Amino acid sequence: MSYSNAASENPKPTGSMSSTRQKFFEGMKETNAFTKYNHFVYDEISEDCCRMHLDLVPESLNPEGNVHGGCYFALADSCGGALARADGRIHVTLEASCHYLSTVSEGRILAVGRVKRRGRTITVADVDVTDEQGKVLFTSTFSYFCVSPQIG
Repeated sequence: MSYSNAASENPKPTGSMSSTRQKFFEGMKETNAFTKYNHFVYDEISEDCCRMHLDLVPESLNPEGNVHGGCYFALADSCGGALARADGRIHVTLEASCHYLSTVSEGRILAVGRVKRRGRTITVADVDVTDEQGKVLFTSTFSYFCVSPQIG
């Protein structure tokens, strides 16, 4: 199985991210088997924003043919987690609150995460998942707990 996506294989860093932090992110992206297995693609990362997408595949769908709720949640958590880690520290999900608003059965879904608050030990991120036209399908807030010192 190939996970290559030439257009989005290497996310574009935005804002100011040190080269050490960029290497940390690149390493995380390359070793994150979960996101590869689920066909999630990193598009953009900074300390303030992360963008990912998923081109829907049959494994993304529930028995009714719509995006599985766990797929929305996993994409949003992966996006928020990458956003939390963009500060060069390792975080784990502490808490999540989400709302499933609508669904689709084909095409691409996009996740956009933004930092709501970045503290010494906890980062809070809002993540929305939309369809290609910008309709919000899933909205969430995640809290991440820092488990490592800052890198670079």
